[in-house]
Amino acid sequence: MFCHRTNCSDSAFFYEAIQLNVTVNGYYTFVCNSSMDTYGYLYNNTFNPAYPAMNVLTKNDNAGGNLQFMLSRSLQTLSRYILVVTTYYKNITGPFTITAMGSASVGFSRINVTSKS
Repeated sequence: MFCHRTNCSDSAFFYEAIQLNVTVNGYYTFVCNSSMDTYGYLYNNTFNPAYPAMNVLTKNDNAGGNLQFMLSRSLQTLSRYILVVTTYYKNITGPFTITAMGSASVGFSRINVTSKS
């Protein structure tokens, strides 16, 4: 768990970290679809849940409509990107799908992340 947008002293947020495999330089958009109110972050190189503001490129809450995030960014093939999917409210889990649109298809790989405080 990690925390975002609130004081972390009471509880935290569940999240899923997904490494993006970009094969063509270009502009990409990622849209979430879920029954949950989702929140998305895009990180460059590394994601550390203990420091959620470090390496963040962009974040979004509701640009995808229906309480879903939408992230858009120019991405490069030689860089490492991590998409973090979480929720607007604490202590919620559930299914979601991510749709990627852009210059080429994007590969998704779930990754395990540990805090490095």
